[in-house]
Amino acid sequence: MFGKWLMTLPLVLGLALLPLDGADGTARAATKTTFKKLNFKNSKGKSRADAQRAQKAGKSTLFANAGKGKRKAARRAGLKRKANFSARKPQSAAARRGHVGKRLAFLGGGKTKSVFARKEGQIYSGGRYLGKTEVKFIRKLKPGTILVKTRERALYFVLPGGKAIKYGVGVGRQGFTWSGRHRITMKKEWPEWRPPEEMKKRELAKYGRKLPDVMPGGPKNPLGARALYIGNTLYRIHGTNNPRSIGKFVSSGCIRMVNEEVIDLYKRVKIGAPVIVED
Repeated sequence: MFGKWLMTLPLVLGLALLPLDGADGTARAATKTTFKKLNFKNSKGKSRADAQRAQKAGKSTLFANAGKGKRKAARRAGLKRKANFSARKPQSAAARRGHVGKRLAFLGGGKTKSVFARKEGQIYSGGRYLGKTEVKFIRKLKPGTILVKTRERALYFVLPGGKAIKYGVGVGRQGFTWSGRHRITMKKEWPEWRPPEEMKKRELAKYGRKLPDVMPGGPKNPLGARALYIGNTLYRIHGTNNPRSIGKFVSSGCIRMVNEEVIDLYKRVKIGAPVIVED
C-alpha cells in the first residue's frame, strides 16, 4: 500500500508543477495580478505605503490631483469672467459711483445705507463736484428763469411743475461778488475773450501777466464752449478750461460752468430769460 503511494507521488508533484512551467503562463499571470493587488499603485506610480503616508500628511496624491483639476477649472472660469468683463460697455462716472456705493452698502438702523449715496440736491462731496441734478423747487419763479445762489455755488434753471435743474458753478472771489436782476441779452458758441482794461491792468500789476487784447474761441479760451451774456454788464455765464474751479470762489464776477453743462444750459435758455443773482 505504502509502496503504491510512493510510486504515484512523482506523478502528483508533476501535475502540481505543470502550470508553473506551462507555455500559457496562467499561474504566472495570476501570481502577477495578486502581486499588483498587494502592491497597489496609483496614477503617479506610488505604492500603497507611499499613498498612506501622503494621506496621513494631508497631501494625498489622489486628492492633490483632484485639487489641480479644480484649480484649472477655476482659472478657466476666471479667464472667461475677465474676458466678459473686458467686453462690457464702459460706464459713466456717475454709474461707477452708484455701483461702488451699492457694493459698499452697509446695514444701519434696519435700513440699507450706501457709503457713496448721493443725497437729494447734493452736488458737492469732499470738495469734488458731482454733476448736475434735478431737484424740487418751491419758489414761485417763471419756468426758464436762471437763479444763481453765490454762497451755495449753485445755479438753478427753473422747470415747470415745481422742479429745477441744479448746476455747480464757480463764482466771484472775495471783492468780486455781486447780486442783482437782469436778462440774457446774447448767446455765443465758442466765444472770443476780450479782457476789460481794468482786468488787464490788475493782472499785470499783481501777477506780472500781460493779457491779450483778444483771444479767439477754442478749448484754451477761458470762456469755454458757450457764453450767456447778462444784461449790459461785463458778466457772463460761461464754460471753462479749468473744470477744477467749479464749486470755488475764483472768478472776477462771471459764473463758470463745466463745458458739458454750459452746453446743456445754452440749449435750454432763451434770449430775454430772467437772471437773478443772490448772495
